[in-house]
Amino acid sequence: MDIAARAFGVTIPEIASKGRSRARVAYSRQVAMYLCHVIGRMSLTEISIAFERDRTTVAHACHAIEDRRESEICDRQIAVLESHMRERMEVLLRLQRMRTRPPPDAPPPRRPLDGEDRDSRVRRVLRPRVKRRRPRSR
Repeated sequence: MDIAARAFGVTIPEIASKGRSRARVAYSRQVAMYLCHVIGRMSLTEISIAFERDRTTVAHACHAIEDRRESEICDRQIAVLESHMRERMEVLLRLQRMRTRPPPDAPPPRRPLDGEDRDSRVRRVLRPRVKRRRPRSR
């Protein structure tokens, strides 16, 4: 939403507003939905939840932006916004990878033994320990 809001000079609360709004706000909302779908790879349902709109409204927004991209000016404008969103997503992915790395002093992860897979390790760990009785001697 932030990328579309800055590009069209509207605020995020205006884009996120539930009611019908001015054409500039509505267009920037449609662009934000389109970018979430195309670049963010979000489903229409996920976008509809995020924007608190109906799924068919999101589908209409994506189709409307695709139709407008036939104009060379609009196509260039959307292409610039797509590149900004890609850059932002790459930065977020790098940050996420940095956060999930183990600390340098952490022990290396346990490697499976020969012929051992994850499922057999899970079964071995979760298997209840039962004391076996020795057969009675007569």
